[in-house]
Amino acid sequence: MRLFIAVNFRPEIKQKFLDCTAGLKKESKGNFTPPENLHMTLVFIGETDRTAEIQETMNEAAATVKSEKLCFEPDTLGRFIRPGESLIWAGGASDSLEEIQRLLASALKKRGFDVDQRKWTPHVTLGRRVRFFNLKKDADIDAYLKSFDVRFSVDFDGISLMSSEHVNGHLVYREIYKVLVP
Repeated sequence: MRLFIAVNFRPEIKQKFLDCTAGLKKESKGNFTPPENLHMTLVFIGETDRTAEIQETMNEAAATVKSEKLCFEPDTLGRFIRPGESLIWAGGASDSLEEIQRLLASALKKRGFDVDQRKWTPHVTLGRRVRFFNLKKDADIDAYLKSFDVRFSVDFDGISLMSSEHVNGHLVYREIYKVLVP
């Protein structure tokens, strides 16, 4: 199975991200994330059947985290640039999520999982392979993205082990396990 650990959103939070996507669609085309797939990846694990070890790691991390609650406050739209297209994300600071992400990544690495050790930045992918209709210069695209008001607060009660698979040509994410974080 192709696995990752993520934070899932309540419907009202998904709608706030979808409102951003609706604005983006006025000036661009691309593969925009459908509502059922909106999430924040904490750790991408990849292909494995070692779910029991991952669940144990998640339980240990949840018991160790010092934050009183998990919270994320997106405050900007940004992009990862690829030739001729962009991956658009909503991001912001989150000390609590950064803490649990570090705990998870470190514990998984100790168990022999090949996880990315680069600095993680809290973000939610809104669209892939996005191309803007009338905005060609990087500065114009960046200014357009900064014009969006994406300031809101998101509280979480837990983290989820997710599987990713293609079903009838569509990417489907399924929650396998969830652990509550105090």
